[in-house]
Amino acid sequence: MLDGCKYICQPQVEGNLAMGSQWSKDSVYKKAMKAGYRARAAYKLLEIQQRNDIIRPSDNVVDLGAAPGSWLQVLRDLTGGKVIGVDLNPIAPIGGVTTIVGDFTDPLVQERIREEAGGIINIVVSDASPKLSGQKTYDQARAIGLGEDALAFACTLL
Repeated sequence: MLDGCKYICQPQVEGNLAMGSQWSKDSVYKKAMKAGYRARAAYKLLEIQQRNDIIRPSDNVVDLGAAPGSWLQVLRDLTGGKVIGVDLNPIAPIGGVTTIVGDFTDPLVQERIREEAGGIINIVVSDASPKLSGQKTYDQARAIGLGEDALAFACTLL
């Protein structure tokens, strides 16, 4: 089913993986805030782009699990094409970016994505994570399932 789909896995950007109030001590977090990004994850996408040069100036790009929007900020700057973010949670507006609140596995949401992209989608990216329960095995299974859903979505729309 997934034959012919190219996917790239990258390690996380190095840095302190602290949570909560400790983010303020994280140098990558501070760098992201100073640069105007919504989250430190922006540097993960920038690193993927630097290593693989996958996003072209005219690409239409869909970001699955896009909240809070730091990847959308990077994508907007990398491409002159349409940038569409999809998430279950609302995303604060970003100039030049279309956001959709919904489940990307829902056929109605997929149709809306196609419409917003004018029927042409060149790249699908995702850094999505399910809400964590704290039960490692359960959370891992849900994360794997979400990744499989994202890959199936990409193979359907690309």
